Amino acid sequence: MEENMDISGDSADENVAGASSESTKAVADAKWQQLPTKSKKLYLNIYYEFVKWCDFKSVKEYEEDVFLAFFEEKAEKRKPSSLWAYFSMLKATILLNHNIDIGKYSKLVKYLKDKNDGYKPTKSRVLNREDINRFIKEAPDDLYLMIKVALIFGVCGPCRREELANIMADDIQDLGDALLVTIRDKENKIQRAFTVSETANDSGNFLETYRKYVLLRPPDCDHRRFFVFYKNYKCSKQVVGKNMFGQIPFKVATFLKLPNAKEYTGHCFKRSSATLLENAGGSASTSHLYMPEYVADLSNLTEQQDTGVQPYSNQRVIIPREDGQLNINIEFFKHFSKSGNTALL
Repeated sequence: MEENMDISGDSADENVAGASSESTKAVADAKWQQLPTKSKKLYLNIYYEFVKWCDFKSVKEYEEDVFLAFFEEKAEKRKPSSLWAYFSMLKATILLNHNIDIGKYSKLVKYLKDKNDGYKPTKSRVLNREDINRFIKEAPDDLYLMIKVALIFGVCGPCRREELANIMADDIQDLGDALLVTIRDKENKIQRAFTVSETANDSGNFLETYRKYVLLRPPDCDHRRFFVFYKNYKCSKQVVGKNMFGQIPFKVATFLKLPNAKEYTGHCFKRSSATLLENAGGSASTSHLYMPEYVADLSNLTEQQDTGVQPYSNQRVIIPREDGQLNINIEFFKHFSKSGNTALL
C-alpha cells in the first residue's frame, strides 16, 4: 500500500511539473504576442542568437558591456543599418523577457551612433522601361519565363518579394485586354489591386508572357500559390519563396549585362516602379506606376459618387465590397465603368 502511495506521489509531482512547464510556456507565448506579427520571427531569431552567444561566453548577467561586446562582434560582418535593426529587436525582446531596457545603455547607444556616422546606405539600382521590355523580349522562355512574369508583376504592382510569393492563383483575373491582380494584406485586412496591360509604345508582350506561364502550371497543385518553379517549359508544384524573388532583379541585370548587377536587389521592383512614374510626371506615392499612358487625374471625380467610389491618393479609388476594401487604379476603374462592367463592385 505504501509503495502505491509513493508512486501516486511521484505522479502528482510530475503532473505539477508538467502543469508548471505549460504555464511557463503560456506566459512566454503571451509575451511574444506583443511583438510585431510580420517580423516576430526576426525578433526571436536575434534574441535567441544573443542568448546562445551569452551561454557560449558563460555570461550570466545582461549588463551593458555584454551588449557592447555582442554588437562589436556583429559590426565585423554587418552594416550599421543592420546593427540598429538588431538593437531595436533586442531592446523589445530583452525588455519583455528580462525587464531590462537596453535603450538606457548610453555607451551602447553612442557606439551604434558612432558606427553610423558617415555611413551611406546602398540603394538598389533601378530597371528602366527599355531594360524591362528588352528582357521580356530577348530572354529565352525555357529559362526565364517565370522570372519574366515576376518582373512584370513586381514592377506593375509594385510588389515586395513577400507580396509576390503570396499571390494566389485566384487573385489574378484575365479580362482580355488587361489583368487585374489583387494583393491581400492579411494583417491589416486591406486589399489593393493593380493592372497589367500593354500600350502601343511597348514591345514586351506582357499578357502573352503571363498566359504562356499559366498554361504550363500544373492543374492539380495541392496549394493555391500562383508562382511555382519553372524550367525548360515545365512547371513543378513547388512554390517560389520570397528569397528567390529577391534574387530576380540580379538575374535580370546579369542577363542584360548591366553594370554592377549585384546592386539590383530585392528593392529593385518598387524603386523601378516609382522611378518610371516620376519620369512620366506622376507621384511616387501612387501604387500603379508602370505606364505613363495610365497616369490619370482625379479632378473630374466628386468626393462620393453614386457608385460609392471615393478618391484615394491622386491615382486610385477605394471600392467598398463585402469582402473588404479594394484599392484599384483609377484608369482601370474608368475603363470598366464606361463599358458597364460591374464585376468589381
